[in-house]
Amino acid sequence: MQVHFFAAARSAAGTAQLSVPLAQLPSATLGALIEHLGQSLEGTTPSGLTLAQVMEQLCSPLRVIFRAPRSLLPEALLAA
Repeated sequence: MQVHFFAAARSAAGTAQLSVPLAQLPSATLGALIEHLGQSLEGTTPSGLTLAQVMEQLCSPLRVIFRAPRSLLPEALLAA
């Protein structure tokens, strides 16, 4: 899965984009991705927010919308 960061998330991540294989996530959910990124990237914004804090602020409303069990995802996505 390609993750592209913008604004504060880019600052905290220290990069504009990265690739996360779905096999590294415990489940194919936005929450699992946020947790993985928050644990694996330790940078901060100029105001001191970690990537986990930035992502939580930006993505918490989306968690309800984008929950998909691995069984519902195409095999091509799971192999990425």
